[in-house]
Amino acid sequence: MSFPVEKIQCRKGYLRNIDISDVKSIYEIYSDPEVTIFLDFPPMNNIIHAENLIDDILLEYLNGNLLEWAIIAKKNNTLIGTIRFEQWDHKHKHAKVGFALTKKWWGKGIMSDLLSSFIRFGFSELDFNRIQANINSSHLACINLFKKKGFQKEGILRERYIMDDDVIVFSLLKNELNLVN
Repeated sequence: MSFPVEKIQCRKGYLRNIDISDVKSIYEIYSDPEVTIFLDFPPMNNIIHAENLIDDILLEYLNGNLLEWAIIAKKNNTLIGTIRFEQWDHKHKHAKVGFALTKKWWGKGIMSDLLSSFIRFGFSELDFNRIQANINSSHLACINLFKKKGFQKEGILRERYIMDDDVIVFSLLKNELNLVN
């Protein structure tokens, strides 16, 4: 499967395809327990896990089930996170969005910039009708980011994962895209 764009430019960074040369950066991001606390898998403890993750990303991309790109900071041209569309339903034109960002870049506004572009890409280039985000109820920064982008709260998945908090489901429809800033 190929996509019409290989890179999305934003003010503070850009998004590009992930490849095996990113293994060290992927490992650094996903081995940090503070980064993975709200993800549905534990921190990596071996670089082989990062290699396997990249292999899975590339395979699911080829199968048309996942689009996961590297987040690159323009300031120093380094990989600082990943952003993805997953659980892609081609028939009903929807997917779930998610991301992971190294904590050095938390609170610097890069996700606000990149998320808007990624959402627009999903609606315009991938023809999604609906984009969903499942957010841990204690992850207030992420909840606020998605609200700022126009996502509407749909409900709560109680004890969705075996953790202390519930998951809040947010979504944005294509016809609401004018709300995305």
